[in-house]
Amino acid sequence: MKALTIRQPWVNLILEGKKTLEVRAWRTSHRGALVITSSARPRIHPYGAAVAIVTIFNCRRMDVTDEPVAMVEYDHVFFVWELTRLMRLDPVLPCKGKLGLWEINEYTVPGWNAEIERSYESWLSMNT
Repeated sequence: MKALTIRQPWVNLILEGKKTLEVRAWRTSHRGALVITSSARPRIHPYGAAVAIVTIFNCRRMDVTDEPVAMVEYDHVFFVWELTRLMRLDPVLPCKGKLGLWEINEYTVPGWNAEIERSYESWLSMNT
């Protein structure tokens, strides 16, 4: 499963459902499940952990109307990743974040297992 490390306070805003667009300077072709991991700094709880799974629904150029839910100022060079179907991980799993999209599995994050991925698929079928 793919993962993306995001800094705080943006992670908490995603967890609260207030930030539904992740802004990046690069486009992704990835669609589907994505694990959100919180960077170790700044030390705003939760930090240094896999905290949720979302679905990337779409990736497109940022529009000025995206500012309220992207929570960043508009810039024509940015792309927004449309995030939907948030499922919090409980408990969170401590992990070291990485740059870019990275593969999360039992080798990269101790405690990660296929059951977590299956639980998201099951959760999706009940919440769609």
